[in-house]
Formats: sequence, C-alpha cells, structure tokens
Amino acid sequence: IAEQHAVTFAAGLACAEAKPVVAIYSTFLQRAYDQLLHDVALQNLPVLFAIDRAGIVGADGPTHAGVYDLSYLRCVPNMVIAAPSDEQECRLLLSTCYALNQPAAVRYPRGTGVGVEVVRDLATVPVGKGILRRQGQRIALIAFGSMVQPALGIAEQLNATVADMRFVKPIDNDLLQELAQTHDYLVCLEENTTQGGAGSAVLESLAFSGCLSFWRVFLFSGCFYHAWQSSRSCIYARQTRINFKTSGINARPTPPTQRQPEKPNHAFQAAFISLCAQQYHITPLHRPPIYPSAHQTRQPDSAQYAGATGSMCDTRHALSLLRHAANRVR
Repeated sequence: IAEQHAVTFAAGLACAEAKPVVAIYSTFLQRAYDQLLHDVALQNLPVLFAIDRAGIVGADGPTHAGVYDLSYLRCVPNMVIAAPSDEQECRLLLSTCYALNQPAAVRYPRGTGVGVEVVRDLATVPVGKGILRRQGQRIALIAFGSMVQPALGIAEQLNATVADMRFVKPIDNDLLQELAQTHDYLVCLEENTTQGGAGSAVLESLAFSGCLSFWRVFLFSGCFYHAWQSSRSCIYARQTRINFKTSGINARPTPPTQRQPEKPNHAFQAAFISLCAQQYHITPLHRPPIYPSAHQTRQPDSAQYAGATGSMCDTRHALSLLRHAANRVR
C-alpha cells in the first residue's frame, strides 16, 4: 500500500486542474500526513479525502481504529472536516466538500448505514453549519457523525436537545453559543480520542466566545483501543460511544464576582452512563465510581470567566468494567 504516493499523486492531479478524491482508511492516512501537509494543504489544493473506518472498527483491530483523524486533521491549515450522521448526510457532505476549492475531508464509519432514504442529487449544504435534530430542555447533546443516532435515542429519555454539528472544522460557533445560553449542560459525543478532537473544538469555541465558565471531562481518556473477540461487545462499544469522550459543560457564563464553587453533578453523570447502557440492552455489573476532585474556593482573577474544576472517573476501573461487561455477553 502506497498512501504517500497516492496523496502526492492526487496533489499533482489537482495542480493540473483535476478534482481528485482520495478514498482511504483513517488509520492509513496517518502514513501520508507529511504529503497531506506539504503537497496538498500548503498549496491549498482541492483534494477531497473520503475517510473510511473513522471511529471504532470492531474486529478490524487496533491498527485500523480511526480514532485519531480529527485530532491530526484539525490543525492542518485550509482543511475542512465533515462528519455525516447517515447515508443521506454522507452524500450531502461529499457533494459539498467536493465543490470546495480547498482541501476537505469527509469521515464516515465502518459498516452499514442506519437505513435512511438517499436522494440521488448533488445538493450541497452551508459549510460550517450544524442543524438541530431534536429540541429538548436543560441538556444539549452535541453529536458528531455516527454519534448522532445514539444521541437521539438517549435524548428521548432525557428530553434533551440534539445538535448534529455536521462539520468539525469550521465548527458552528453560532449554534454552540445559542445552545450554551439556553441549556444547563452540554454533552459532546464523538468517535475520536479525547485530546484535540471535536469536543476540544467545542471547548475552544465556547472559551473564545466568553461562554465558558465551568467545565469537566469524565470517562475514558486516550489509549489504544483493542478489538474484543465478542462481536456483540464490539457493537456495544460502537453504539454507546461514550467510551471515547463525554464532556459535561455548565456553559452559562457567570461573572467572576458572583461565581460560587460548584460541585460536579455526579447524579447527572451516573444517569447518563446508565441510560446509554440501557439503550443497547447491556447493563454493567457495577456503575463506575465517580471520584470528585478537591474543591477549593478560588479568588476571581483578571481573566473574565476564568477558572475550572471538575471530576474524572478512574480510567483503569472503567476499562476493566467495560471488558467485564463484554465477557458477560459472549
């Protein structure tokens, strides 16, 4: 396999006024990262990357897990990144990104779609704009790509809002600010490692807009994700998807002079974990313990809305628990 040659060849085609599409696995694009940066992005060439196997890949194994592409693509200049939630969205976003005169990537997961009807045209959508899939109260689930469908199922039980962001870069700052001002909690759902992914983009957007006064990240941090022998356990990991990142954000801005120390909402975290497990008919033996960090009263500093405190699950215990649950359904 010659990924480096494929990307450089595509750059050459683009220089000759062609519109190449590089169809490639997420994990294999890592091998051509230098060519993507220097041969495509540096020259701002219209190359479309159709990235397959984005997210959890089950039996394909850890070498094929596409859980890093959002992190390594977000920092690439001129790059547009889209994450479709179903077959029709995939067609729309592929058409949209193909029409751009710059590098773009559309990432989609392994396997079959959810079964929506596909309209066979070449319609496009506004770049960098998400859509609301469901209107709820208090809790907003900010979902990217294949996380949208699980989010809709959980939202029915939580009466939560669901936002299909469509684009990771550029991200819809206006939609995020609207959700932050009208909800008590924002929960980011993605299939990518914690560091540098879509949830990080949400945090950056809210911080730059002055909406972020308090944040916490819980559940699993970055590690290598191995395929389990049980296919059903792989489906469980894929469908719940809170394995990778779930960020609870109390996003309503509070002036520093009025802010009070706030304790983590353990009940909300535990309820969300439980609902995700029940949605796919697999109940863990034990609920992962939440370990609160020490809360100390902070004096307001010069930066407006500055300060952060939070809590985090014990990662090793959570991983052990998930593997234990997988063994039960073999």
